[in-house]
Amino acid sequence: MEKQSHKSFKKINDSSDVLDQHPFIAWIMEHGENILYTLLGAIILLFAAYMWFSGSSTRDVGDFKSAHEEFQAFQKLSASGDSLNESETLAKLTQILKQQPSLQAKYDGLIAQTLIERNEVAKALPFADSTFRRIGKDNLPFYIDYSEITLLIGQNRYNDAIKRSIALKENMLKILSSEKPAENQVVNQSTKESSFGEFLYAFNLLRIAFLQQYAGSPNEEIQSWKEWKEYTSPISMQYLGSSFDTKAFFTAAQLFNEGPLSLDYYIDERLQILALQEKK
Repeated sequence: MEKQSHKSFKKINDSSDVLDQHPFIAWIMEHGENILYTLLGAIILLFAAYMWFSGSSTRDVGDFKSAHEEFQAFQKLSASGDSLNESETLAKLTQILKQQPSLQAKYDGLIAQTLIERNEVAKALPFADSTFRRIGKDNLPFYIDYSEITLLIGQNRYNDAIKRSIALKENMLKILSSEKPAENQVVNQSTKESSFGEFLYAFNLLRIAFLQQYAGSPNEEIQSWKEWKEYTSPISMQYLGSSFDTKAFFTAAQLFNEGPLSLDYYIDERLQILALQEKK
């Protein structure tokens, strides 16, 4: 299947030549689509790993080996763009999974993610849906929402993705508010657990900002970047409440660091660009 065309990040940024030529800015521009639905959409891999390692089903050694080999071949063919052989290998892998359903918990999410990276969303949907149905039993609605939004992005439904992402953020904030400890209550940050991972909240906010940049919504993008900066400021605990561990924001930011360049630098540059656009 041929890859669908996407708008380039470069086309939606009216910045100076100097900023565009900066290596980190160029890296973000080049990898913009991956940021939107590949890297930040990789939460689905967490589902697959979680269900695999927490499962108690007996695994047939022969099928396990065959599935592993076919999946490795599928990934290589997908990366090389060999669509014909990729489809044949995927068919073999799918047949193995049908014969050994316990392996589906491991591979459905991985297959979906690989196909999403190739922008073959239609082919990814059955595997993603299978994962959603499976993890739905474990009461992980926020993670399901996040991955469903990933599929919306893969289908170029950016406005829907933005609306769903903002709704997801608001729903998570409601949970945070209800979990906020009473005054004078001591919270042990090393042992406390939230109803959802702080990484999910951080990734979702980051993706909202990139989606707004991609959709050409400067005012909304500014607010999202400022919100991110508030969460990573020295007074972030006052903003979020003591029930939230902000280390997830700093850890998520590390994924985008390249040498001496950082996500914080990129955000500052974006805010400068947007400020210049407002003055025009």
